[in-house]
Formats: sequence, structure tokens, C-alpha cells
Amino acid sequence: MKKVAPLSLLLVACANPMIQVRKDLGPKAADYMECAEDKLVFEDTASVTVIPTRVKVKGCGKETVWQLEESRWKKQ
Repeated sequence: MKKVAPLSLLLVACANPMIQVRKDLGPKAADYMECAEDKLVFEDTASVTVIPTRVKVKGCGKETVWQLEESRWKKQ
């Protein structure tokens, strides 16, 4: 099995910032929406920034919008 260098993993995460959003916001959104984390769909609604700061989350027939404020995700 080929080993993946840590730098490669970092570059993948930087290339797709939604990976980090899903990691940070996923458990909180899943708990709030009472929906399994793997059923959630994340959509960047403030795409003017490199790092998403406003995200729409859909899943289990529900939809919420989350805003990144002072390094914390808050439901709008």
C-alpha cells in the first residue's frame, strides 16, 4: 500500500475548503437537524471568499443556513 505524504493531504483540503466545513459544521448541523451527517448536503452561499463563511445545509427534508462568525458556526 502506498503511503500518502501529509503535504498531499493538506493540499487536498486546501483545494476543497468544503471538506473542512463539513468536518467542522457536520456534527452540529446533523444534531440540530436531527439527520444523519452522511445525508447532509452542504452548499457555499457566499462564494466571494476563498473559505466559505455562509453555508446552506440540506437533509432529511429540512434546510438551514449557517454563518461563520468569530470562528464559530451559528445558525441563521
